[in-house]
Amino acid sequence: MKPKKAIAYLIIAFLIGIIISYGFYYLIVVDQIQQYEIQLEVSGNGGFNIATDKVYFSKIPPGAKGTRTLEIYGNEDKDVRVWFDVKGPIRPWIIVEDNDFVLPKNTTRTITIQAIVPKNATIGTNMTGLLKATFTRIW
Repeated sequence: MKPKKAIAYLIIAFLIGIIISYGFYYLIVVDQIQQYEIQLEVSGNGGFNIATDKVYFSKIPPGAKGTRTLEIYGNEDKDVRVWFDVKGPIRPWIIVEDNDFVLPKNTTRTITIQAIVPKNATIGTNMTGLLKATFTRIW
């Protein structure tokens, strides 16, 4: 077999392996992925926002913190492992207090998320990000 042909077969086999692994992970292992936008404004005065379309921390002064809670519902027929990841510029300011846990079927768990604004944050800064919740099946 010629070297170019062998390399082509090797690349094709590698790509097929990636596709199969990706499919296995996202079709067999992952039960659900949910994403929530996070929004916070650094302000001289505190404020609040009770809307539920995002995780709003509203207005928080420098050096202060805000807290929001999420209620997570378990799957009806199986236990799932849940973990959270924060993406975006707001990531260093966010703490998910109860992360990476098993949620038994038909149960509910309340998760607390804190935004801690550094003392040197500039008033008027709008911070955004994404809170990603991944639910994986437990075999």
